[in-house]
Amino acid sequence: MAAINFSAANVNTSAGDFEPLPAGDYNMMIIETDISENKKGTGSYLKVVLHCLDEEYAGRRVYEYINFVHQNEKVQTIGERQLAELCNACGVLELSDTQELHDIPLKARLKIEAGNEQFGPSNKVKKFMEA
Repeated sequence: MAAINFSAANVNTSAGDFEPLPAGDYNMMIIETDISENKKGTGSYLKVVLHCLDEEYAGRRVYEYINFVHQNEKVQTIGERQLAELCNACGVLELSDTQELHDIPLKARLKIEAGNEQFGPSNKVKKFMEA
């Protein structure tokens, strides 16, 4: 047994809601970006964390992954198109640092992707648009 002094009475347990947002268009803002190598070492992706600005879902986050470098030409072409769409939505046509995409209001059209054994359903950005 371990002694602990904790009260759950005043803790908001709904703040960690991971249910996907309903499909549709949302006002969002990028609050975080990171570039990583994919698991197979065949390319790089941009992780984008979007923060919802709409009142009903304010503060909810959507995570999007854009494969902008990949050994598969088709995958890379799709990723480049997605990144270009994101840059255009933010009004940043020449990108030298992903930080340049942060804190700019934009619209994101979301869909819901089915989950798997490990993860439940999640949002996927179908389209980035100017706010």
